[in-house]
Order: sequence, then structure tokens, then C-alpha cells
Amino acid sequence: MFKTKLFLTALLSVIATVGIFSTSHADLVSITDGTSTFEWDPDAGTNTITSVYGNYSFTFMPMLRYTNAADDLSTRTMSEFQGSGVFKSVVTHSVQNNGSTGSMVVEFGTQNGLSSPTFDLQVLLNFAIDTNQYGGVLSYDMTVNNVSASTQNNVEMFQYYDWDVVSNQNTGQDFTWEGFDGFLQVGSGSPDQQVFHGTDDLSNWEVAAWDSIQTKLLANGSLTNSGTPFAVADMTAAFGWNVGSMAAGSSTATHDFLIQGVPEPGSAAILMIGFLGTVLIRRRKS
Repeated sequence: MFKTKLFLTALLSVIATVGIFSTSHADLVSITDGTSTFEWDPDAGTNTITSVYGNYSFTFMPMLRYTNAADDLSTRTMSEFQGSGVFKSVVTHSVQNNGSTGSMVVEFGTQNGLSSPTFDLQVLLNFAIDTNQYGGVLSYDMTVNNVSASTQNNVEMFQYYDWDVVSNQNTGQDFTWEGFDGFLQVGSGSPDQQVFHGTDDLSNWEVAAWDSIQTKLLANGSLTNSGTPFAVADMTAAFGWNVGSMAAGSSTATHDFLIQGVPEPGSAAILMIGFLGTVLIRRRKS
């Protein structure tokens, strides 16, 4: 029990931040509450976390799909300057860090070579890091704004995760934590290490082996509402939202997310609820 809590406390803690993250460019999200640290380079997309059980890596990848003037219907991550040929559909992004909170603004549009960009959609991400008795807590939200003068079509939002908890041998299950519905990722170590990924609402979801979901989304595939409970493998997961058409000047609903260490299986058993049933109940009520 003590070792489990020790691991969970260190899960999002970086022992030597300078030694682990050598990049210092302005687009690096880097926030800490003094105990837990979240760092994300949106261009690289991969973070390393050092804990008492060793080094762990995860991919945190918000994505946006819409009909871009240069690339037609395409799914893009938040990495800068993505696109086909000389046309770029992720024009720029900028980051502000302020202690335990931070924000990121991503501008999607079209830029041909060095010409002035035409902006279509803007993604806003707000982050906060904290520490509780179960470890580091990363909470964040995501909002999309139409900053163009015309309607943007076929807009979808996605949040993709790949967290290698222990030796690429993880299992997944439905889970609900403090009002968030999502997935519990369980490592194969002793004691079990557990990480929760959740959101306040969702349109669709999927859990599968690495990195089939990422590949599918970037190829404009759809999430299948399937995959849990997931057998022992390198587990990845994604949430999705079908936004549809966005009129000029409009915004999406703001979606909230949570990444959290959780108690050992015996203590957490009474908290386990299949989130699919919860979603169905909410839909019936609405």
C-alpha cells in the first residue's frame, strides 16, 4: 500500500527536470506545483516522466479534423507547420506558463510558403497541475473557435493517449473518477500502477493496441466505441467529439479532461463504474 502510494505520488513528478527535458523553445508547456510537473513539447509530442519505479513515457495528442482549404478533410495534431507540400494547415502555436497553470493557443488555417496565413480555426488549451494523496493530477480543457469569416465544415475534436505504465504490458477498463468518465490504465508491475484518463462528456471513444488509434485518426478513420476491457498489451485510448459545422465567430463547448493516479485495486473497487452505462443514462435523461 505504501509503495503504491509512493509510486502514484511520483507518477507525474519529475526528479530532475533540467536533465530530462533539455529543450527550451517558447512552445514548451512546462508547469509544476513544486511536487508534480507536466511538460509537453507539442512538436515532439512525447514526454518522459521519472518516478521511483523508473522512466515512463506517454503521448498526449489533442487532434482536430475539419475540411481545410489546402488539404480538404484532414486530421491534424497540434504540431506546428503540418500540411501537404508547401501548404500548411497548422500555422502557428504559442504557449504561456504561469507556475502550476499554463495555456496554449493553436491556429489552424492555410499558409502557402512564406505568404500570409489564412486562419480558419483556433484551439485553446488550459492546463493545471496539482498533487493529491494518489499522485500528480493534470486537469485541462479544450475549446475550438471559428476565427474565419466563413462556416467551417466537418469539425471533429479528438484526444489521444498512449501511456506506457510498465514494460508495454498494460490493461484497460472502464472507470469513473470524480465525475469524469474514461479509462483506467493498469500496469503489470507489483504493486499495480494505475493511471486514469477521463473527460466530462464525449461523443465516441476507442481503446486498442499501440498505435492503431493514432494511425486511424490521422487517416481520417472514426472511433468505434469499442475496446474495453482490454487484454494485456501496449494500450492506447482516444475520446472524440462530433462538432459538425461551425458558423463564423462561433465556439464549441469547452471540454474538461483529467489525468490522475488512483488507489490500488482493492481500494478502488467500489469506485469502478462502467462509463458507457453512465453515458447512456445521461443521454436518456437529455
